[in-house]
Amino acid sequence: MENNQNSPIYTVNKIGGKNMTTLSDVGTLVRVLKDRNESPTLVVSAFTKVTNALIKVMDDLNETDYKEEDIDQAFQTVDALHEEIFDTFLQGESADRARVVYQQEYEQLRSRLMAHKQTSNVLMPVAGSFSIRDQVIGFGENAAKKILGIYLEQEGHEAEVIDGVQTVGEITNGSEIISMNKLHQAMRNGIKESVLEAQTNVSETRGNVVQILGGHIAGTPRGIAIDVGRSYTDTTALHAAYALRDAGIPVEAVRYWKDVKGVLTANPQDLIAGKHEARVINQVSFTEGLEMASAGSQLVQIDALALARREERKPDGHKGLKIELSDIRDPEKPAGTFFSGKEIRTDQAFKSIASKQHTDTITISVPEMVNRAGFCSAIHQVFTKHGLSIDATPTEGTSAMFSIDLPQDASDMAEKRKAIQAACGELKALTVNGERFDIAEGDIEWRQDLACVSLVGNELIDTTGALSWVTSVLAANDINIEAISHTTKQKRVSVFVSKNDRQKAVQLLHSIMVDGNEDDIEALVNTRIAELRQMSESFNGCPSVRPKVPLA
Repeated sequence: MENNQNSPIYTVNKIGGKNMTTLSDVGTLVRVLKDRNESPTLVVSAFTKVTNALIKVMDDLNETDYKEEDIDQAFQTVDALHEEIFDTFLQGESADRARVVYQQEYEQLRSRLMAHKQTSNVLMPVAGSFSIRDQVIGFGENAAKKILGIYLEQEGHEAEVIDGVQTVGEITNGSEIISMNKLHQAMRNGIKESVLEAQTNVSETRGNVVQILGGHIAGTPRGIAIDVGRSYTDTTALHAAYALRDAGIPVEAVRYWKDVKGVLTANPQDLIAGKHEARVINQVSFTEGLEMASAGSQLVQIDALALARREERKPDGHKGLKIELSDIRDPEKPAGTFFSGKEIRTDQAFKSIASKQHTDTITISVPEMVNRAGFCSAIHQVFTKHGLSIDATPTEGTSAMFSIDLPQDASDMAEKRKAIQAACGELKALTVNGERFDIAEGDIEWRQDLACVSLVGNELIDTTGALSWVTSVLAANDINIEAISHTTKQKRVSVFVSKNDRQKAVQLLHSIMVDGNEDDIEALVNTRIAELRQMSESFNGCPSVRPKVPLA
């Protein structure tokens, strides 16, 4: 896939909702890309806050006898968010066109909502409502891509908006169970088919056209926001690159444009400005990126990184596709972070600190778990039956804790917790290898008040005492650790703490282990010395616990 000197450089550029909202930044980005002889395909999210507002629309209308005027009332916030875009970035005929396009999209969606009510007025993420929820969520991207197309034409660019993208091909394993491999292939097929329909011949003139796709792809069984997850636009962008390559267009790079300089040592929003400095990590492996994403980083979506890793490893995969994270505020600078299959190690103790709040934990205590095989497997089967995926599983002799990541949207979170409640009920009568174990109410603990804080990086494999540092830092600052999770490969070390302590824990770990703040380090050392002295005195001074062999 080599280009001669005069051929355009084909790239796919994902733009998130927060950055889409400043259309002038997108316009500047397009100009910079075209000045570099790039032919960009843009994969865009809905404008910021729109998806959340659309989900609230469904929550407000759910199980009501809504009429058209009720839908209009519920959509007022969505309308206002788009009207602000029109007023700020579009002028004259362009603004008029955008309002007409938006109104057409809205009237179609309102008709679909009214048609849905003929069979059900339920708008929660449950069977029977997946399709209409997907159409409502997809409204945001459909409107955004068309409005962006009008804006780029206003700024003198030729834009081509790709409409009607939906999955093509088999998605399930011949039953109701979704095959994720088939789902992703169907997404890629759908993009390829739409691109080929929009342009049957790849020609030199295409280099002057900016293609725009929405991140939303229709036709997933339960809706793309559930089947792939929020931030699904990241995955769509990667599929777009592979689909364009399949169609003969030599895409060289996928770029994720954010308002950050790259992958950072911690989320700046969790740090104290002026005291902590989040540093850029220039190279991150796919596996590290996956660990960061599962630990709470929202820079690149999990499915996108998993797909990139899988494609890189396939003998017939699309090799050499650059995957970059770049700062849209300074598009002329090189990418901040490159993702690749290379497991690069730095001279630091780890690469990044990530954290997440939307995590529930379930701890199950069974004495027989100590010496009988199959308990964790049986518990996992119950969770799988109820559609629950486990992130971490800290265990000890008689108990095991299972952490479950929750979606950020309130309605989706409520449905997930219904599934957790059902699973907890079923766990009270657990069958292990054909034998039933009745588990008492108090031996199943479901907690919703914990957060997970993780250190991530290949460097942890060779960093002796990393976990000791974490526990020392938190203990010295009165932060109680409820559980710890790490593996022999140790690319991620996680501790579970109170949600109220999450941000403080991130700040302390970053201050001591990244910033090297002398004051915090000295305070830690002095505190630990005092604690160890007190512990030793207590231990040796209490006859009931004094060891038979004197301590050295």
